[in-house]
Amino acid sequence: MNRLAWIVVLAGLVAGLASPALAQGNAPPQVAAKIAQLDQACQRAGGRPVAKPYVLVHDFTGDARPDFLISEGDYACAGRPGIFQTNNQAFIEIYVTDARNNAQRVYRQQVRAYRVLNTTPRTVQIALTAPACANGQAMCGLTLAFNPQTGGFTAEPVGPAQATAPATPPAPVATGARETEAQFMVRCQREMIAKNPQARKWAADSCKEGWGMAAAAGPLADALIAVATARTAGPLSLAQIKAATPGVRWSAKPGPGGNGVGALGKFDAAIDMKAGSISFGWSAIGEPPPYDVAEALRVRGVALTLVACQSFGISEQTRIYRMTAAGQTPAALTVANRAAPSASASSFYSAALDVARPPQTLAAIRAKAPNDDWTAVCESE
Repeated sequence: MNRLAWIVVLAGLVAGLASPALAQGNAPPQVAAKIAQLDQACQRAGGRPVAKPYVLVHDFTGDARPDFLISEGDYACAGRPGIFQTNNQAFIEIYVTDARNNAQRVYRQQVRAYRVLNTTPRTVQIALTAPACANGQAMCGLTLAFNPQTGGFTAEPVGPAQATAPATPPAPVATGARETEAQFMVRCQREMIAKNPQARKWAADSCKEGWGMAAAAGPLADALIAVATARTAGPLSLAQIKAATPGVRWSAKPGPGGNGVGALGKFDAAIDMKAGSISFGWSAIGEPPPYDVAEALRVRGVALTLVACQSFGISEQTRIYRMTAAGQTPAALTVANRAAPSASASSFYSAALDVARPPQTLAAIRAKAPNDDWTAVCESE
């Protein structure tokens, strides 16, 4: 259950930041001083502070008190955009509060991206770039763990799979009957805890969000299954693909090259007969992708085997699956997503089904694109 790794919590990063503590003007003096410092730096540079979320208020230590994460990269300074960013990196700071509402800064680090997992207490994960990464890595992901003895945070590699990734892709989920929410929750938690025993603390909450993401991707999964089923009978024409996807509002006007364009809910839909594919895409500014079509397909009894993954850091991946539903011949499904690292950055989510060719092997994919770093497992898993 990997898709939550770098998607879920950006909702807290960019959406849920209207802090009651800040709104009431009772932020700890140390936090208020930092906010004033950023405002003054913006003004000295000739800019103007703009109201935009860049302070996260959550319990990061487990004492049920509100702590503060300040993301300088998300600070908005009109006239001087990106004033606190350097080479697409910026500092985050974490302030821990005590019973007297005093706050102490216990962590400061320049990061490429960050996210806050919806756990109890909240968990912060960060993405760093060389030379801050160990073993010569160009980019790495770390989980911040609070140490009550020292009162600070230690950084640990994200997930045990980074160091012990299997040589072959995970076993496919067996084709079967449609899962209920209860069955999904059992499977999701079992898989998550098997990968990381510490996930027992947050697996239920994460899987609950995962169910919501799978449900949101349901119409997309249904369309992909319908096309994959129709494809089993042989090559499909443009009219046949459209007929197999009645839920898509196809435009009466043909797209470029005479192809089909349309919409499925918030997804743009496109048929590319030359490429032999039907694809669906969603994008937004500062909003995390709320979809997980892979889990939506698994819920519907579709077997998915990860064939290849390409990671662009820990917040952006492209996955190629071998997709097989009951009575179908296997099809190649490509799912790509990018979770915005800041409130002003763009997110996207897409799924494309190859309707002309059988799935390729990892070796074939690598041979076709030798300069691309395709791997058997994803960096974040």
